[in-house]
Order: sequence, then structure tokens, then C-alpha cells
Amino acid sequence: MAIAIISDVHIKKPDDEAAKLFHRFIDQCTLKKYSEIYLLGDIFDLLVGPHLEYMERFSDTFAKLNEFLDIGKITYIEGNHDLHLSRLYSECFRDKSGFELYPFEVEKNLWDKKFYFCHGDFLETGNSVYKWYRKFISNSFSKTIVENILPLGMIDAIGAKASANSKKRGSKYFDEEGTRDSFRKGAVALPKSNIDFIICGHSHVRDDFTFESGKSKVRYLNSGYLAKYQTYIEIDSLKVEFISISD
Repeated sequence: MAIAIISDVHIKKPDDEAAKLFHRFIDQCTLKKYSEIYLLGDIFDLLVGPHLEYMERFSDTFAKLNEFLDIGKITYIEGNHDLHLSRLYSECFRDKSGFELYPFEVEKNLWDKKFYFCHGDFLETGNSVYKWYRKFISNSFSKTIVENILPLGMIDAIGAKASANSKKRGSKYFDEEGTRDSFRKGAVALPKSNIDFIICGHSHVRDDFTFESGKSKVRYLNSGYLAKYQTYIEIDSLKVEFISISD
């Protein structure tokens, strides 16, 4: 019952390098016959709301996901770039069973261990401005606006500007070591009990870190930014590996 875990693909266009890499990942998962794939958010660089135009825009990617659902399950946790997707994904995968969508997090028992899966943005210590922003865009009021008022063109325009600003800030101020330490501290401070594994993304920094929690050990895993590492997390009977995506 091996599973595969990935996050932070950031597909911008249907035929960009991120999309091609993600399609290779899905093909590899299908070949290896994983029982389940966990997609931990920001698979798309911008996918917000119930707009069915996304199904045509990213038709090849949705086709790949549907192909995997013929043999296994997919658990999708929304990120900060892909959210409020319940209506869209109900349409995308309406003929398939085995697709589960969660807006923030999910706990699952696997191999007699408790796994906590999330996108990871609330694990980062500090950065109170971002945390306020994330709560705002995730709340029920924002969901209502996105699902019923904002047209797709406006969402695209807002997303493009936000992405450009984020990229500009990130390239100038990104501190890989500091980011890794911040997320590790957040994992240690996570107010969850009896968790054996914490698995997330968002930081864009791949990591594998084990710490003591009471009388037990907790293993924190971050899949990192796909374009940089070109790997995903494989867990098979509690054996954990970062697997390279083949050409």
C-alpha cells in the first residue's frame, strides 16, 4: 500500500514545464500502482473558485488525474494558490470515486501510525501578515465572493499581479536555511497530539526532520518545490524515500 506525496508544482499554463513534470509524476505513480496520491496544495499557480473554464484550460492535467483514479485514490489539500475548489472538482471528478478534497488539513491513520497532512503555510513561525491574509482568503465570506461574484478574468488579473509581486519579493529575500528552521519550529509547536508524521509543502524547501514529542518521536517531511528538486515523497510500510521523477 505505497503512497506518493507532492506539493508546490505551480502549473501556470497547460503546456509549461511544471505541467509536463507533473504529468510525468502521475504517469510514474500509475506505473508504480500507488494506492493513493496526496496533493498538498499549490499544484496550480492559480486555480480559484468553481469556474468550469479551468477544466478546458487544464484539460490534459485533469485527464491525467482521472486516469490515476482508475487505479487508486487521490487526496487533495488546498493551498494558498488553489482554493475554494469543491464545486469545480465535484464536476471534474464526478464520474470517479476515490477523490477527496480538504480545505486545510487532514489526519489519517496509515500503517498503525497517525499522519497529519496539510499545505503547510500555517506551520511557518512568525509572518503574521501572511497568516492574516491566509485566514481572510480562506474564510466563508471570501469563499462566497469567489464562488458567486468574481469573474474568472478578474481572478486571473489579481492572481497575475500577486504572483509577480510574490516572485519579486521571494527572489530578493528568500532565505532557505531560515525558512527550513522556521517550518521545523512550527512543526515542533504544532498543537496536535499523538501525531507520528507531519507532511506538508509551501516552504519550497525539501526537508526530513525528526524530533522528540513527549515520549515519542515525530517525523516532519516537506516535499519542497517540484521544479527545483524534481522529487516526490514515497512511503511504503513506513519506509520513506524521496523519489526522482523519471524522464
